[in-house]
Amino acid sequence: MKALKALVIGMGILIIAEIVVVAVTIAHRLSAPATAPTAPGKLALAAGTEIEAMSGTADRITLLVRQSDGARALLVVDPATGAVIHRVDITTPPRDQP
Repeated sequence: MKALKALVIGMGILIIAEIVVVAVTIAHRLSAPATAPTAPGKLALAAGTEIEAMSGTADRITLLVRQSDGARALLVVDPATGAVIHRVDITTPPRDQP
């Protein structure tokens, strides 16, 4: 009977300790400032270039752009610096004339 009583007291102490850990973790996360990636203030695009679509992750922004001559390209941009990391020109094969 004494062993059972000691076991119940021990588990009660563990439950209280877990509640304290959860409360401290929640308080810490709520007090920490949110750190969201920021986009650069400027991104230099050629005159007449239009952004058709955009997608992003924490460390990359992907832009689908249409240039003034109608050509399309994907630009992978570093949001911290605004530098174009990679460029993929999109080409379509000419259609066969019947």
